[in-house]
Formats: sequence, C-alpha cells, structure tokens
Amino acid sequence: MPAAVPLELTDRIIDFLWYDRASLRSCAVVSRGWRAASHYHLFNTFRLDDSTAPNRLNHIACTPRLQRVVEHLAVNSPLHDLSIVPYLFASIADCNSQSALSRPFASFPTLMGICSISYFPESLVDDVAIPRALLEAPRLLSITVAEVAAEELTPLLEWFRTTATRETLRKVKLWGVPPHAIDHVQALSDFVSATGDILEEFTVSCIPFYNVPTLDLTPAKSLRSVCLLDAAIGTNEILSLISQLSSCSLQELQLQITSLRPVKEEQRKSFWGRFSDILSQAGLKDLTKLVLWCGPLQEWSPESSQDILEADATRWLRHQHILDKLEVRAWDPLTVLW
Repeated sequence: MPAAVPLELTDRIIDFLWYDRASLRSCAVVSRGWRAASHYHLFNTFRLDDSTAPNRLNHIACTPRLQRVVEHLAVNSPLHDLSIVPYLFASIADCNSQSALSRPFASFPTLMGICSISYFPESLVDDVAIPRALLEAPRLLSITVAEVAAEELTPLLEWFRTTATRETLRKVKLWGVPPHAIDHVQALSDFVSATGDILEEFTVSCIPFYNVPTLDLTPAKSLRSVCLLDAAIGTNEILSLISQLSSCSLQELQLQITSLRPVKEEQRKSFWGRFSDILSQAGLKDLTKLVLWCGPLQEWSPESSQDILEADATRWLRHQHILDKLEVRAWDPLTVLW
C-alpha cells in the first residue's frame, strides 16, 4: 500500500479491517505514511520514550475502542521524567467517564506519595480532561523497562505492587538497570514475590556487586521462561540465581554471557560442571530450550568469542540431554530485549 494514499482512505481501511488484526498489521508494515494515531489500531504494544507526546497518551484514554487494544507497555530510554508513567498506565485502563482537574494531582495524594509524582507536563494540565481511570488500578500483562536509573526504578516497582497489575502480569523485562544498590534488589525481590503466582516470563540483569544480596526468584513458581543478562562465567551469582529456579517448571532458559572471568581453564571447567548439575535438578531437567547469547565478551575478540563459548559448553557440560537442547548464538538485542 503506497504511503501516498489519502489519510481519509487509510482510516476507512482501518475501520473496515478492524476485526482482522493480521491484515491490519500487514498493511502497517507496507505503509510507513499512516499517521501516528492510526498505529494504535494496529498494535497492542505501546512504547513510551522521551519524545512521546502527552496528547497521544490522552488519545488512548479518550477513544473507547482503543482502551482495550493496548495491553503491553514498554518504557524506553531516555525517559527523564517518570511522572508521566502512571498517567499512561491509567490511560490504558478502562474508563467510562472523565473529570477535569483544576490543579495537577490535586485529588491524587496517594499516587503522589507512592511515586513521588509532582506534576503533569504543562500541556496536559491546561484545558485537558484527565481520565477518571487515573484513580483506578491498571491491569497490565507485560512490562518492559529499559535503561532507567535504579533510584527511579525502585519507586516504580513499589507502585506496581500496589496496583491490580500484580494479579495480571505475565511478562517482565528489565534491562540496562544493573542492581547496584541494596534497596533496588530488595524492591525487585518484593516485586517478584508479589507477582510470583502468575509471572511466566522474566528478563533481568544479573551483574554482581559487592555487599548486595542476590535477587530472590524463589517465589516465582509459575516461571516458564527466564533470561539473565550480563552474566559472567566464573561467578557464583549467576549459579545462585539459576539454582533458585529449580522449584519452577522452567521450559526456556537464556543467558547473555558478557564475561569469561576468571579465564583460567580449571575455574571455567568447575563453573560449567556446577551449571550442568544445577540444570539436572527437578524443575530444570525438563528444559526444552537453552540459549547462550554470546557477547560482547570483554576478554576476547568478537570473531572468536562465540567459538570459545560454544567450545567451553560442549566440552564441560556433563549431561548429553542438556547439550541436545543447547544453542549458542551471537548477541541479538532486538530478539532478546523487545
């Protein structure tokens, strides 16, 4: 479909194919000229970044048939002002009426206390009807938070735990958010505990830091897929995280290997042996997929890193049934992170 098709015609096409989502998505791939508002008809994932206009968020809340379409939310970098995030979540929720605010957040002291929210952007405050759903709890299915500072992520996770999202959430991806503070790790552990009965897919960085407790994954009994980022071969932290998954019925485990430290052969051999033993425990022995994403490795050139990782795993993983499921791939952030 050429991009030169008049907007009036594309809107008619959208209306005509409203219930045929596969055809709508096919049209969207071909036509890059459709206006931004039309995209909400085509996709159920909304990505929030620093350039997202507030009036586009309001468009979701004020259009009844769009309110249930957007089920997945991704918060992209750079996002310098997290105060807009709860507003977006509320916009996605079902709202039947609206009420105008004379002052930003004048009626929402609870949200202000939980999220340290101080204001809406000025373009939202003036002459904009704020959806009543802001008071209601969002019920999200998927959350992706990318490259947000730990001190900003902690209150966001704490806020999530107070909403109905803890009863609906199925997928969480947190990347570019290294756990470099104790309060961040604790907030993340509490978040996993609150969603553990239903959380099925989990992606998180596992960079180790001194004097920081290991993330607690034991409450997540329903996990089916786990991806651990920034893993360092030779460290105990990644083995500790994986061993916690023995109580799950895990089907897929993915690791992004970014370091082979320590690089001494005997220590790497010991690591792979322990890793193999953990994967043979109940709950992990039924894995159908084990993927090692290689790189970027700090100690080796990109040309040789994948060969080194594959050779190590093939040589030292002790159980044939694990090797049969093993895949070693070059790092692909689009596939893993989005």
